[in-house]
Amino acid sequence: MTDPRIPPLPPDSPAVGAIGPIAAKGAKGINLMATMLQNPSVYEAWRPLARYLNSSETISLRDRELVILRTAWLTQSEYEWGNHALVVESSGVLEDQELLSIRLGSTAPTWTATEAALLRATEEFGSEGAISDSTWHILRESYSDAELVEIVVLVGFYWMLAYFARSLNIQPEGELISMFDYASLFVPSQRGTGSGAREIDRE
Repeated sequence: MTDPRIPPLPPDSPAVGAIGPIAAKGAKGINLMATMLQNPSVYEAWRPLARYLNSSETISLRDRELVILRTAWLTQSEYEWGNHALVVESSGVLEDQELLSIRLGSTAPTWTATEAALLRATEEFGSEGAISDSTWHILRESYSDAELVEIVVLVGFYWMLAYFARSLNIQPEGELISMFDYASLFVPSQRGTGSGAREIDRE
């Protein structure tokens, strides 16, 4: 399916014109917001939290994007992956090899112990519905109470947003960075198909 299930409001509508700058610097994201504006009350309740989470300095931009991109990969949300790949591209907080390692997840050798725990928390949220005691113990050693609260809210927020984008088939704003742009480094014969990257993630 290539058409959105619910169309976004048109770009020339007053509500879309009033959206203003996106907090996730480098991302596009207008189609998602213009779709949510089909229910203005939901949009008005959602937007302040989205703004806060994408501009907060409570946790680092690098940690935030690790959580968001891992969530995008686990949910196979190309929309969220593409937009937040633009964020890391514009900010330089992740290298291309690290984008590959996000697909492999918490077991990839790239990460520090804390980063691996952050990714594992994201994975456990999807598979178990909660962060395990062992993962929490590692996070506890590196983050304050305020930071941990924000991490848990961030993980839940982006699982919700990824499912929103996928369920309504929200279309990208022009060309975004594909989830599978780097697949040839792992499976040269399957570049662009996505199958090789998914198989890697399951190993």
